[in-house]
Amino acid sequence: MAASMTSMYDWCKENSYYFLGPHMVNRLWACIAAVTVGTLITMPFDAIRVRLQTMRPLPNGVMPYNGILDCLTKILKYESSSERSSTVGSLYAGLEAYWLRLFLICYLSMYILDYYHANSYQTEFW
Repeated sequence: MAASMTSMYDWCKENSYYFLGPHMVNRLWACIAAVTVGTLITMPFDAIRVRLQTMRPLPNGVMPYNGILDCLTKILKYESSSERSSTVGSLYAGLEAYWLRLFLICYLSMYILDYYHANSYQTEFW
């Protein structure tokens, strides 16, 4: 997840510096873009992980999923089919909450890092 977000954050922040100068809005919009990319890339994996970790045996005693690929194929077959008027968006259930949680973690960690580096919220060296 961090690998998908770090390059986008750096690219956005460095390129917006030429238009806006050393301003805090660079950091804000770069964080928004990076969190959006990170959410879109990692959300399907998180959905599969949560389903595998929280599955319970069916009434006949059999587990609903046999592994990662079985879970993915059942999601795509039963929840993402056009027969049931749904799309691949079923992999992104809970997207808004996931995005908000990731954004708050990323944005608050920037301020904590600035505080840690002393000089009371000094911005990064441009």
